[in-house]
Amino acid sequence: MLVLQLIDAEVLTVEQAEQVFDGAAKRSAPLKDVAPDAERVIQHIHDELNWDKYYKLAADRRRYRQERN
Repeated sequence: MLVLQLIDAEVLTVEQAEQVFDGAAKRSAPLKDVAPDAERVIQHIHDELNWDKYYKLAADRRRYRQERN
């Protein structure tokens, strides 16, 4: 998934990536008539990504960098 690749490449922070999904869910809300499953699919992906794991990995990376310096 592109968002995870952007996190890994440190183009996006975990916080920014989560905001992308939140924004997508909000933008899909008006499309309920045209694409009724869009909001549900976006929310499902957001929930399945296990954001806590990515926040922990980001914290571990920061800690590792600080120890190296």
